[in-house]
Amino acid sequence: MDTSFSILNTINSHGIRGPEIEEKQKGTQRILLLGDSFIQADEVAFKHTVGQQLDKMLGDSFEVIQHGQLSWSPILELNWLIKKGKNLDIDQVILFTYYNDFMFGNGANDLGYSNFAQFDSKGFPTSFNFSMSKNEQKRNAWILFNNRIKNSGTYRYCSVLYKKWFIYEPFSNDDIEMLLQVSPEKFQDPQFRAGIKNKHLVQFMNFIALARDTSLWNQKTNERVILSENYLFLMNEWLTNQNIKLSIAHIPNPFQFEAENLGVKTFYGFDNFVYPASGLEQRVNSFCKKNKIPFIPLYPAFAQFIKEYSDPLYFYYDSHWNPTGHQLAAETVFHFLNSSTVESDE
Repeated sequence: MDTSFSILNTINSHGIRGPEIEEKQKGTQRILLLGDSFIQADEVAFKHTVGQQLDKMLGDSFEVIQHGQLSWSPILELNWLIKKGKNLDIDQVILFTYYNDFMFGNGANDLGYSNFAQFDSKGFPTSFNFSMSKNEQKRNAWILFNNRIKNSGTYRYCSVLYKKWFIYEPFSNDDIEMLLQVSPEKFQDPQFRAGIKNKHLVQFMNFIALARDTSLWNQKTNERVILSENYLFLMNEWLTNQNIKLSIAHIPNPFQFEAENLGVKTFYGFDNFVYPASGLEQRVNSFCKKNKIPFIPLYPAFAQFIKEYSDPLYFYYDSHWNPTGHQLAAETVFHFLNSSTVESDE
């Protein structure tokens, strides 16, 4: 099981995982896979990652670069493309979005990062100032030692057991069903949320809000997604002006599939519950159609694989893709690119 990882991560001079990027060969199409920790994939050997698998499938006339950073979201990905990505001579970008891009809070999401951003007159981010962040800490020997202890396998294991046995009650599937179906007004009501006794449910309200059907989204959820859509719109606008194609793929959450990420599911007490196809995926797909951006449907491919095979696609405790998940993602993108080429030729 994935209690720890021992993967060598080599970072090149561009700050990207992998070997140095050479000058693009004449006649070669260079594709950039861009995203967060799913694309960073530091739990998986580099040769097994989605980008390297796709590179093998596409052959010599294509070159695939993948670049992801932990907790990146569209505003940071847009910022990186404008400042760094433009120097890589890219022909196409495939952006991978995930739930935490659109969540609430001051941390790893577009809403949080926007609070520290400076923008130009067109709305493009120009700089970030995190010096006023409450989470900003000076790095010293004690903090580094303390963080190392907290990240140790023994500490994490004991912490999980303590929370499971002494603090948190297990989930009720009925509670989850109720939260997926209640009215937008009730879902947003502070008194209603305060009455939820299970602390795990409170932690997952962000995810549940986005898993709900879009017709049940409350005002705050809509506002957060609209904010991210604005950055996606600007990204498409900037890439189009650079003659670079954009496609978007939305990464499914392991909670949407039976028998995936079971270590986490069991801890939270909903190992038998399967979340529905995501309202957020519906919304991202609709955004792409409205703006004529190709959308790569990962969820149907993952759901079909799980129906036919017993091999897991996500790690047991870690919520990221395992090598099989990376392989399936690469195959799905490969089939998408092939079908897109056929359609454009016709």
